[in-house]
Amino acid sequence: MAKAYYKARPAKANPKFKSKFEEAIHNFSGAFIGSSEFKHSLTKGEQRELPLKLFLEKALPSNFGIKPGEVVDCFNSSSPQIDLMIYDKTKTIEFFNSEAAIIPAESLLVSIEVKSKLTKEEIKKILKNSTALKELKPFKKKPQLKQRGDESTAPHCRYFHCIFAYETDFKTDDWAKSEYQRLKEVAVETNTDIKTIDRIYVAQKGIINPVVGQGANEEKDDVRTLMYYFSHILNFAIRENNRRKPVPYELYAGRQSKGWKNLE
Repeated sequence: MAKAYYKARPAKANPKFKSKFEEAIHNFSGAFIGSSEFKHSLTKGEQRELPLKLFLEKALPSNFGIKPGEVVDCFNSSSPQIDLMIYDKTKTIEFFNSEAAIIPAESLLVSIEVKSKLTKEEIKKILKNSTALKELKPFKKKPQLKQRGDESTAPHCRYFHCIFAYETDFKTDDWAKSEYQRLKEVAVETNTDIKTIDRIYVAQKGIINPVVGQGANEEKDDVRTLMYYFSHILNFAIRENNRRKPVPYELYAGRQSKGWKNLE
C-alpha cells in the first residue's frame, strides 16, 4: 500500500511549493555570507542556525516547536547540544523554557545539526553526537528503527537526525558519492554507524540518505534536493507524532510517596 501511494505522486513539483524553496535557498546563502564577519564561533553558529529555524517555523505546522537545546531521559542521561530540535509543543512540558529548551526524550521528533562547512573533522563530531543521541532511552528503550508503512502505536519511538551544511570541502562533480564514501570511512575509523544519521543536506550540493546508501546531487539553479530534505523532515515529523504515545511525565517525577499516610 505504501509503495503504491508514493509511486502515484505527480512527476513534477507544484510550482507554488517549489517557489518557497527557491526563496529559502537565497535566504540561506545570504545569511551565510552575512555571518562570516563574526569571529566568535558561538555567535557565528547562532547566526547560521537562525535562517533555517525561521524557515522551518514558517513551513511546518504550527503545533511544532523548533528550538536549540538538549534532550533528557528518565534515567538522567542527556543528549549533546542540539542546534535545532523539532517536537510537538502542544504535548510537551519544557523542563527549561527560553530561547533554548530542555525537553523529555519522548518528545523529540527531529534533530538537526547545522554546520558551516562539512569536513572530515566535522563528520567525526556528527557521528559521535548522533550515536550519543540514539543511546537515550525514551519510554525506557533506545529509539527503534521503524519500516515505512508501520503504523503501530507501541510505546517506543524513533528519532530523525539530520545535518544541514552551508558548504563542503569536496569540490568533485559527484558530491553525493564522494561524501558518502568519506562518511563510511570515518564511521569505520570511529567505530560508529552511519545509520545513526538519517539525512545530510549541503546547500547547492545535494542530499544523502545514509540509511539506504542513496544520494542526489543538486543541479545548477535547482532546489530539488532542498525540497527532498524538507519533505522528509515534514513527513517523518507528522507520521511519528501521530503514532507517538504521550510523554510519561511520572517517570521524571520520581516516587511521590513521601509524607503520605492513611487517614482512616
